[in-house]
Amino acid sequence: MLSKKFRELLNNKDNEFFYVNMKISLNLDSNLKYYIYSTLDLKRDCASLPNEIPEHPVEPKEAYINRLKSNLTEILFKNPNVPESTYQTFIQQFMIDRTQVQFCERNGETGGRYTLSDFLFKRYADLDSFTDHAFSFSQFSDYQTDVTFTVLGTWKNGIILKDTYRFRVEEARERNGDQGWMDWWSTWVFVECSVNLTPKTDPEYLKKVFMQQVCFSIPPMIQFGPSVQSRTTFLSHFMKGEEQGFHAQICEQNYKPIYDFSQFEKWLASWVTEYDGSKLAEARIDSFENFLFTCVVDVMKNYGDHDKEWKKREFTMKAYFEVDRWLVKEAKIGCDHF
Repeated sequence: MLSKKFRELLNNKDNEFFYVNMKISLNLDSNLKYYIYSTLDLKRDCASLPNEIPEHPVEPKEAYINRLKSNLTEILFKNPNVPESTYQTFIQQFMIDRTQVQFCERNGETGGRYTLSDFLFKRYADLDSFTDHAFSFSQFSDYQTDVTFTVLGTWKNGIILKDTYRFRVEEARERNGDQGWMDWWSTWVFVECSVNLTPKTDPEYLKKVFMQQVCFSIPPMIQFGPSVQSRTTFLSHFMKGEEQGFHAQICEQNYKPIYDFSQFEKWLASWVTEYDGSKLAEARIDSFENFLFTCVVDVMKNYGDHDKEWKKREFTMKAYFEVDRWLVKEAKIGCDHF
């Protein structure tokens, strides 16, 4: 049964519009074949419901701003891999249907509130971590307050960006028209252009790093035994596509030219079985301008006790920048002794 106070409130024709916050538990009656409620819990005293809808928000503006700050710092921008549903819940709690979102990176393009949740989910999909954030607010006009949130993020590819979001807060109704509670909402959100804070790296340093990665991956192909796995790292630094124009020259096989990368893989798989040990003797850059470098490798054949033969083999390679990384396009192997 409904409480007497609640029934009187429902029957009072003067109360044409009001909100009641309640919790209802339903149970299926197997005999009657329909649900009936077992408990009804009003979250606040019905007597506290106003006779008229307030003209101004009951909640102080500062309370809204504090809730906004808490959600941004503790939920959305604390850890990576935030579910898309979490962004959507945030939108529903702090924005209304007519909220507009403007994106600086899209030349000032504007969209509805859910364009923001879609943007946030996609933007931070590959994020590694959030490293810092700042929160502030200032008066924009007599009736609007700008809340600015800045966050620093590091992506898995090493990029570091500073992102800034500006929320324009004002009194507004939840629904269009005259009905609905007057409350605090973000009616505009401005997504400012990111600031790239990724440290500038010396181009020559990057070339040295790439050279070392290639050269140090040669000895393990022999040391750890001939296997596809042991050659994977070395081969990952090469152009493999037919259209990329890879070619190699194997001088110890009558200067044999190779223009098909799959043939180079077959040669390499056979070559590493000829030796029992290997170590990197030298890695040097012959030309920074053309990015030509040489890996000098000591290779060893073990014929038995106290009978080991060591040889030097040079891998001279030329690399080109492809999309977002360096890749080897040309290689000459063993040509130093022929």
